[in-house]
Amino acid sequence: MGAPTPWHSAGGPLTVSEGRSRHPLVDSYVTAAQEAGYLYTSDFNGPEQDGVGYHHLTQRNGLGCSTADAYLRQALPRPNLEVLTGVLCTRVLLDGDCATCVEVERDGELLHLRAEREVVLSAGAYNSPQLLMLSGIGPGSELASYGITPRVDLPVGENLQDHPYVGLCCLTETESLFTAETPENVRLLETEGRGPHLELSARPADFTAPVRDWTLPTSRCTPPG
Repeated sequence: MGAPTPWHSAGGPLTVSEGRSRHPLVDSYVTAAQEAGYLYTSDFNGPEQDGVGYHHLTQRNGLGCSTADAYLRQALPRPNLEVLTGVLCTRVLLDGDCATCVEVERDGELLHLRAEREVVLSAGAYNSPQLLMLSGIGPGSELASYGITPRVDLPVGENLQDHPYVGLCCLTETESLFTAETPENVRLLETEGRGPHLELSARPADFTAPVRDWTLPTSRCTPPG
């Protein structure tokens, strides 16, 4: 993304970049939106989110750069790290008010992984509160109604903000991603990090608010490539 700005740093392991491949309809959408009166913004995570523009992508050399690619893989050789796959975390076990163990299910068997120092729960906006409540941490009356013994009465899970999405399909005479699954396009993706398979991630978007005086946009339109 270039030099650091007040909104973006530079040089970290999680790579953010411009999309490498754009479908012709992507540019047409951005142009049409500006002709309709929408302002252009070069960075939805910058000083102004309201407007139309192109998404920045967590990609490296054209391919997706996940948090596992950026942070976990380079840490795998560490002697104090063990990564378990194919396991489902079911709850955190407490000793009094201290988390001491994580219960997981693997191949139909429940295993208890005891913590020597601390338990860090990082399972996302949905699964983190779910695991807390399964562990007895949450609204006491609600947990009891599901047969879960309350351990700590807290308003876990409240004020969850949903992200509703409406999909619209349009017919076009321009070739789309429906015909992109060819051996040549797969080769371009795997060997050069480019081609039509990257066009879906290089979609445009516009963020709008029904009242211009509102501080933040309340809706987003993201047409597919």
